[in-house]
Amino acid sequence: MTRPAPRRLAAISGAALLVGLGIAFGCSTFSADTPPVTATDGGDAGAPDAAIPSVCDHVDASFCDDFEVLPLGAKWPMGADLEGGTLTLVDGSVASPLYALQASLLDNGLPSLPGTKGFAQLFRYQSRNVALPVVVVDADLKIDGLGGSKDGVVGLVSMGFDDNQSVLLVVGEQNGMVEGSVVTFGSAADAGPSNVFVTLSALHTWFHVSIVIDLANAKLDFFVDGEQRVNGGVGIRNSGPQYLFGVGAFATQPTGTNTVTIDNVVITAR
Repeated sequence: MTRPAPRRLAAISGAALLVGLGIAFGCSTFSADTPPVTATDGGDAGAPDAAIPSVCDHVDASFCDDFEVLPLGAKWPMGADLEGGTLTLVDGSVASPLYALQASLLDNGLPSLPGTKGFAQLFRYQSRNVALPVVVVDADLKIDGLGGSKDGVVGLVSMGFDDNQSVLLVVGEQNGMVEGSVVTFGSAADAGPSNVFVTLSALHTWFHVSIVIDLANAKLDFFVDGEQRVNGGVGIRNSGPQYLFGVGAFATQPTGTNTVTIDNVVITAR
């Protein structure tokens, strides 16, 4: 499986954001110039129905979104980056009721960036307590299509730290199975688990991932359904009080339609 090449992305408020997967994108709010961000019921903003249990009611987390609060993006104040893709709330085949986030990259690629596929992501600046150096990201994922390309990868989770350092969860398709890796870019990042791809799941099947980043000791661990799959030292450090966090889909290959579904995104610190 081909590893994507790093490329610096746009900056917001003077802060360096991410190193990406061979494409450039910045954060923007929803606009009429981008594909629609939709919810299946078109509901108003506010809390979910009290009769529907929320995962976020039962976790002690720095951040949680199980996508039950409408409208889509209500917990992502940086808004959405959308070009060549769409974000939708779906209410069928979710990890937990009622909704999940579905990100789809379309088949036509990006006219503005020839040779690239597209992106459809939500972003937020995530505050952190610098006295708690370990950041843990948990999410439930289901991959419904990767365009059948074993060489193309789709990014699902991105974290942009100080000094153009970033952590990306990427997946690709190999022999009908989903393979993935936690790719890191930045100072001495290649010393870590960046180029190790492991089998994650079959297509159309929910699985749970945990990314554990120890910012004090430059160490990263990656778990799939509770099993440690990758670990190692990485050059990712952060002394600042916040980092940029994104979920959705972004890819480098312009062939096929890629569709991923994401639910129960939780960030904890310790």
